[in-house]
Amino acid sequence: MNVFSKSDKTSMRTDEVNQLLYKLRLPLSLVFTPINLKSEREKFFSSDIYDPIFTYRKLKNNNSEILKRLASLKQISNVDPRISDFYIKLIESKKEVNDLINAVGNNDIVTEISNKKYGRPSALLFRNSARVLRGNVDNYNIVKYPVVKKKIF
Repeated sequence: MNVFSKSDKTSMRTDEVNQLLYKLRLPLSLVFTPINLKSEREKFFSSDIYDPIFTYRKLKNNNSEILKRLASLKQISNVDPRISDFYIKLIESKKEVNDLINAVGNNDIVTEISNKKYGRPSALLFRNSARVLRGNVDNYNIVKYPVVKKKIF
């Protein structure tokens, strides 16, 4: 009888890990693009105080099962230890992205995960980016180029 189940493996070969990583579905930009972006954008830009309320897609996948199998890994057995460490860090990064996708719609959790993964912008950067988004760009020397339509030959 095997004492360890597949999910309890602490070592795998690269081909096994690659197969599992290939099965992960982490379309971050698709999930974080709101379904009601156009209507919320109009409300946001027509007001100085409106906070948009977005609706997001929920995607079905088996990422949790795959990441559960990979969570107990301590090393990749058939490669240099530096490459093994890279794979372990890659798996941790994929888990963070999956957690971010699963937290969509819960602003507090998304903020917490995003701060951990990407860092927090300074208050000045945040304030200035909000001004730019609202169209207050006079002090930023932003050049508005005319829209050029492509000619079809």
